[in-house]
Amino acid sequence: VHNATAEYGWMPKGEPRELKTNAEHNRLNLHGAIDPITLDIIVRQEDTINSEAVIRLLTAIQEKNPESEHIYFICDNAKYYKAKAVTEWLETSKVEIYYLPPYSPNFNIVERLWKFFRAKVMANNYHATFWEFRRATSEFFRLIRHRRDELRTLLVDNFEILGFT
Repeated sequence: VHNATAEYGWMPKGEPRELKTNAEHNRLNLHGAIDPITLDIIVRQEDTINSEAVIRLLTAIQEKNPESEHIYFICDNAKYYKAKAVTEWLETSKVEIYYLPPYSPNFNIVERLWKFFRAKVMANNYHATFWEFRRATSEFFRLIRHRRDELRTLLVDNFEILGFT
């Protein structure tokens, strides 16, 4: 959503600070995937995320990996991934979908990419117009290869296991 997000700030106690924000709440729908090994990223701006958008994303992934015999796509349980049109498209593709357990966004590596994006583009950044916000978003993903080292630290498979007795 095109709006300022206050994440942190330092100010003298008792001194009011103004946080610029936007009255409009335009939405930019991003749909993407990340290869956890190579850190190759595909991000698409979509009018809405539905089965057609899923097929466009999966097609882009397949086209980016023409030599691969199998492409494993790990995703959450959103309805659009399980739509009939997607299921039919998968029958003739190299893509196999695997669903994460419900309510486990911490296992979904693309969620870490979105968190990284929000921290770099949205947190404490004011974009006066929706066009400026879209431009900052496009620029972030266009230049993300320059942030590979920083991104790699977020994409580890190091999870805390909680034991309950």
